[in-house]
Amino acid sequence: GLALQKINKIKFLILISGAMFGGMKYGTPKLASNAFSEPINCPSLHIIGEADFMKPESIILQKAFVDPVVINHPKGHTIPRLGKLYSIPYFN
Repeated sequence: GLALQKINKIKFLILISGAMFGGMKYGTPKLASNAFSEPINCPSLHIIGEADFMKPESIILQKAFVDPVVINHPKGHTIPRLGKLYSIPYFN
């Protein structure tokens, strides 16, 4: 998307309880109105809690990416303790 075009290439993103600018509550600021006009073609890992109040926002953000990798955990708005090391081939 336009949000990533004027900076050095980002290798990957890790988003925990992520949301777009302003979100559903405040709406997109005028300055960022075109930020997600195109799908973001950058490897991304989205960590989303099933009980997170931000889950709807995180799902909207996840859909802005091309082929996002998603880890859902049973907790809320927190960084999960996954219990074992996950190997995600996409990022190796």
